[in-house]
Amino acid sequence: PAVPARDRRNRPPAHLGAAAGREVGQQVVGVAAASSGRHRWVDVGEIGAFNRAFVWGQGVSVPGLIETDVTAAGEHSGGALVDSRGAVVGILVVPPDSSAAGLALPIDEVRDVTAQLTANGSAEHGWLGVWAIDDTARVGGGARVQGVVPGSPADIAGLVQGDVIVDVGKAGSTTAISSVAQLMSEIGRRNPGEKLNVTLYRDHGKRRVS
Repeated sequence: PAVPARDRRNRPPAHLGAAAGREVGQQVVGVAAASSGRHRWVDVGEIGAFNRAFVWGQGVSVPGLIETDVTAAGEHSGGALVDSRGAVVGILVVPPDSSAAGLALPIDEVRDVTAQLTANGSAEHGWLGVWAIDDTARVGGGARVQGVVPGSPADIAGLVQGDVIVDVGKAGSTTAISSVAQLMSEIGRRNPGEKLNVTLYRDHGKRRVS
């Protein structure tokens, strides 16, 4: 039966948890409802991977996603991914006309975007300005640069085709980069104008650029 409006108003909002610190194999639950409220959906699964990227349409890409085995469909996009305690750890993302299921935007990034939208009416993200592929030949992986956008932060820093990016960050706090998806996620969560150090391999030598 439908829940009376007065009861809905008295219900507390869902508690927002944190995606940081989650591990592969942890149980999660997908929860969603149609806009009419008549169709409700719940599915139990587990976390399969982090820093997944999804590309569709005209090259639109969403990096940094949590991959799970919940069977979300398009109508469930925007639903909640919650942990075993009921805390929201992600928002389900099912791109239009896509067969992808079980992807979710970490709640930590949702918080950041929400704060930016509330303050400015728009959200901005960091941008490096490279095309890259996963470096599968190197132990530990990396992102091998295939091209650099002229005038981009990468171009100004001196990155060139063939460079293999292996970590980014600031002094005392760097993140190892094992794939392009991870690079996109790490850069995307940074603020425009934020200065970072990039460690890379070029001609069998290790370099660091800012």
